[in-house]
Amino acid sequence: MRPMVDTETLKSRFYGKQELLEKVYYEFSVFVETALPEMQKAHESGDLKSLAQKAHTLKGNSALIGAGRVNELAVDIQQASNAGDVHVLNSALPQLFDQVQDTVQELKRFVFDEPLTGGR
Repeated sequence: MRPMVDTETLKSRFYGKQELLEKVYYEFSVFVETALPEMQKAHESGDLKSLAQKAHTLKGNSALIGAGRVNELAVDIQQASNAGDVHVLNSALPQLFDQVQDTVQELKRFVFDEPLTGGR
């Protein structure tokens, strides 16, 4: 099973920048706390344009932190929203919500239990 977060990329990208990494974690976790309920509401109301926009933003945010599976699901949701494919959305959204929660927990452990050291 592959990890939720590509920690090797994060180590390389943020080496010696613990404070910045903590900020990235905080901003991602706050974003998903708001975005996921908004995505659910947009899906339930049939507002696929808003759903696609939120998925697009989540796609970029997940790429920044190396959350590959979240990124893939966000791409699927964005494409399905743009195509009006409700069947894909009905399957992908619950997967995304579970994956995001697991990703936030893994990212939190990485950021706070394995502080980056050194300076580059």
